[in-house]
This record gives sequence, structure tokens and C-alpha cells, in this order.
Amino acid sequence: MQIDTSFIERWTIANVIGVLLVNLWVILAFAISFVMFKNASSQTLLNATIAVAPPVMFIGAYILGRAQWQALKRILPTVKGWSWLTAAGFCLGAIVGFGIIFYRAIGSFYFEFIFYFELTMPFLILGAGVGIAQSFALKGKIKSAHLWIPTQTVLFGGRLLIDVWLYSANPNIVDINILFWVMRLVTATVYGVLSGLVLRSLIKTPPASS
Repeated sequence: MQIDTSFIERWTIANVIGVLLVNLWVILAFAISFVMFKNASSQTLLNATIAVAPPVMFIGAYILGRAQWQALKRILPTVKGWSWLTAAGFCLGAIVGFGIIFYRAIGSFYFEFIFYFELTMPFLILGAGVGIAQSFALKGKIKSAHLWIPTQTVLFGGRLLIDVWLYSANPNIVDINILFWVMRLVTATVYGVLSGLVLRSLIKTPPASS
């Protein structure tokens, strides 16, 4: 079976551009926050960061979803709400995934999971949130929309985990260097190619019967 590489290329480029725009947006948003509260106490700065994080995440996820939609609409123009569902799924997945870490931190949720599982699970849950939300947009348009959920769980969640690990090596915005951006491009490209292959194969399946 011949693979439609044109969609995969468009999807990959859209994700690379989307990821770069999201990173620029996040850096800008938090840099402005830091400047506004530079003379405040550390607790005030922490509270401001916590308050700013949800809308920054929502807008960032919307930007990525919008970029993805630019590629998706060429082949599935009837899909509606992709950008908004991406943003909603991202935020809900983050709340659930990192909420578990919060309960773990205060010792009231689970107790003996190994460290690496604890580290990975929130990102997989976040990826699942995005996959579930986006699958609602795909439902009725393709037969196996539910398969997009495990795809995003592994690929989207895995990309975020790698990106956060890379960021941990450069936690200060001022210290972010060219390697940071190169690795962002690499992870976004790998995610775009692999998820594009899966999505294109799902779109080739006939629409679900009503």
C-alpha cells in the first residue's frame, strides 16, 4: 500500500512550527510574569506563576492544535473543534496527571511505585487527555478514532516528557541555548512523523457508520 507522504510532511511541519510557537509563547509569558514580579517575595512570585500557568498552558495547547489543524483540514475538512479540544484535553490531562503527583507528594495516594513510573505517568496521562479530546473530533469521520488515544498517550506524552527533561538541563530562561531549540526541533519532528503515519493510516479507514 502506497503511503501518502504529502500529508505526513504537512503534519510534521505543522507540528514543528506549532511546538516552536508554543515554546516562544511560554517563554514570553513567563518572562513577562517574572519581570512584573521581580521585586516581589519568592512566595508571591510562586503564587503568580501558579496563577499564570493554566491560561498559558491552555493558549499554548490551542496554538499547537491550530497548527495541527492547518495540516488536518486538507484531508479531513469536516472535523470541527480540533484546536479547542486539543487545549481542553491538554489542560484536563495536566490537572489529572500532575494532580496525582501532588497527592503522591503529600503521601496520600499511592506509596511504592518506582520513581521513573512516577515521573512518566503524568505525561502519559496528559497525552491521553489530548488523545481522548481529539478523538471526539475524529469520531464519526473515521472508523477507528479510539486508536488515536493510545497513540497520543505514548507519542504526545513521551515528547513532553523528553522536552521537560531537556528543559531541566537549562532551567533558567536566560541560559536556554541553541541546543535547547535543536532538541525541540528533533522531538517535534519525530513526533510529527510517527503520529502522522498513525493518523494517516486511521484516516484511510472508512467512516464509522451512523
